[in-house]
Amino acid sequence: MLKSSNIYMSLFRMEFIILCVFLASCGKPFLKNTSKGNYYLYKNSIEVIGGNLIKIEKNNLIQKLNAQLDDSSKIKVNKKFILWKIIKNPIIFDSSYALHSAENMKASLFHLGYYNAVVNFVTDTNKNKIAVKYLVETGKPTVIDTITYHMLRQDLQKEILDYRTGIYLKQGTPITKAGVITEVARLVDSFRNNGYYKFTAAELNVTGDTTNEALTFLSDDPFKQLRI
Repeated sequence: MLKSSNIYMSLFRMEFIILCVFLASCGKPFLKNTSKGNYYLYKNSIEVIGGNLIKIEKNNLIQKLNAQLDDSSKIKVNKKFILWKIIKNPIIFDSSYALHSAENMKASLFHLGYYNAVVNFVTDTNKNKIAVKYLVETGKPTVIDTITYHMLRQDLQKEILDYRTGIYLKQGTPITKAGVITEVARLVDSFRNNGYYKFTAAELNVTGDTTNEALTFLSDDPFKQLRI
């Protein structure tokens, strides 16, 4: 009886080990239609360094950066039986596509207010498969210090000051491309709703003054920042 129990225990352990190996292999996609001598892209990942972002902010940023991958760096995974991942026609790895993706990410970060961001990438090779990890150093965002409105016509200047309720660009928040576009659209709508029906976005120019060092220099030394 004891011998039979030992056999069952051994079989159970073996099945458990096989199951663990199977589940581990399911996390790595299988490549189909490959040829010898080529290296294929099978994984992209993004690591955000610095920025003092909370988890949800970091996840949202990674999602935006993923959208900046070059078309030739995007992986199409075909799932089979839920856990089984197969890449039928994998992409042959080309470092120029990864470099272009990194440049796209840097441009996207610029529009999000990270003017001094740095984006690099490293690769990890496993047989004929290559994984690319993008290392994103956001730095500190450029934030809005002061907002002023100046219209050439006095009646428009008066109106624009009355329309400040609901302003999208706010002091202390990062200056972003989306924020500027949204604020311009808000102003155009406000003018049209108050009788200026022919007013368009072409009538407005948005200028950022970053010549003042106090507005652009962010030091980790609070005494140095205070002195500036």
